[in-house]
Formats: sequence, structure tokens, C-alpha cells
Amino acid sequence: MFIALHIFSSKNSWSSPLGGLYFSFNCTCREAKNLPFIQYVICLAVIEAISREASSVLLENGITSGFIENLKIKWPNDIYYKNIKIGGILCHSSYSDGVYHVTNGIGLNLNNMAPTACINSLLCSVIEGFKYKEKKWNPPNLLNLEKIGKEKLLAKILEYFEDYYEIFDTKGFKALEPLYLSHWLHSRQKVNFREFDSQKSIALQIQGLSSTGCLLAVSERGEWYELSPDGNSFDFFSGLICRKL
Repeated sequence: MFIALHIFSSKNSWSSPLGGLYFSFNCTCREAKNLPFIQYVICLAVIEAISREASSVLLENGITSGFIENLKIKWPNDIYYKNIKIGGILCHSSYSDGVYHVTNGIGLNLNNMAPTACINSLLCSVIEGFKYKEKKWNPPNLLNLEKIGKEKLLAKILEYFEDYYEIFDTKGFKALEPLYLSHWLHSRQKVNFREFDSQKSIALQIQGLSSTGCLLAVSERGEWYELSPDGNSFDFFSGLICRKL
């Protein structure tokens, strides 16, 4: 496993200021068809770990809701709080000795107040709002609030990943899919697409994941479609290819 204080890339451009949690680790996969699902297992481990650690902080302040329900997975590999991106996952694989070797990189905005909101600042805002509402806030001092620590969050992510990956490796992603879908942004989301090699516009409703790990959607006529990324766009919808099943 590799942990970094700051990261950069010559191929992609993103901000990774001090205070974030950035790390990578390796795993293996025997079958190529399972590779797309590894990022989903990691997303699930990350969001469950954040939820667990955030719950502990909130309970210390007498709060049981207002944060965890707003943590969501944006397909295929981003973590959001409401409409704010707070993390992402990148997976790269290579094949040798009869197995796929996968390097998984995770970046989370944990303590960096800029350039966007981070997990702990959002968590503190929820606590601040609760205490103000309960007339227990006098005056606000976010620096003195208990926060999610890097070491504990990292340990919890790896713990969840080990548990979920064992299930995935023995039973397939179907065993984890209901939990994964309970966290994602896209259930029954309505979108409009043009079918591959066609100018016809189709109204679709996202239902879940296909057997290949792509988005599974259904039309108003009950026809099923698979939505897959084209590999060239960072725009979630403009970079999808629509294929009728």
C-alpha cells in the first residue's frame, strides 16, 4: 500500500491539496469479466467507512441523522455529498502469471478546506446546525470539534474492502449489488439518449447495473438498454454509449 500527502499526474488534471487522504493498494482478479466491478466494491467500502466514522462523531454530539443519508456513489467511481464531489477511485490493471493485478487509487477530501468542501468541514457544518437549532452552540468553533482521522478512516476502508472483496470473490457482485444500489445516485433516474448509430432520441430510466457492470436502463416501451462509457469524456451523460439489449 502507498499513502501520499499530495498527488499529481501528467495525464489527468485534478487538485489534491494537503489534508486529503490519498492512497493506493493492490489486489488480484482471476477473471477479466470481474474487473469493472472492483471499483464498485471499493466505492462501497469507502462510503461505508465514511458512514461508520461519521456516525461515531455525530453520536458524540447527540446527532443521529443529517449527514450519512447524503453520502452517495456517482457511477462509476465517485463519492458525493449531496451535489459536492468529495472523493474518487481509479483502478488500473495488468495481466501476468495467469491473473490480473489491479492497482487501486483512492483520493478523498478529508481535511482540506480548499478548493472545495471536505468531509470534515461538511460534518462540522451538520453539527454546527444541530447545536444552533438546539440552542447549544455558543459560539461556533469548528477547530475544537472532533473530526474523522486519516488513520482511522484508512483502516476502516481497508477493513470493509477485505470483507466485501471476499464476498465478491466467492459469490460475485450480485451479493453486494443491493447494498451498492442503496448508496448510489441513479436509481430510477430519467435520461434521454440516442441509440448507437442512430439519430432517434430515447427516454430511459436507470434501473441498476448490467451483467458487464454498465448502467442498465429501460425505455417507456419496456425495452432494455446498456449504457457504457466511451472512455473519452468526464461528462457523466455526454460520454455514454447507448446499446439496446
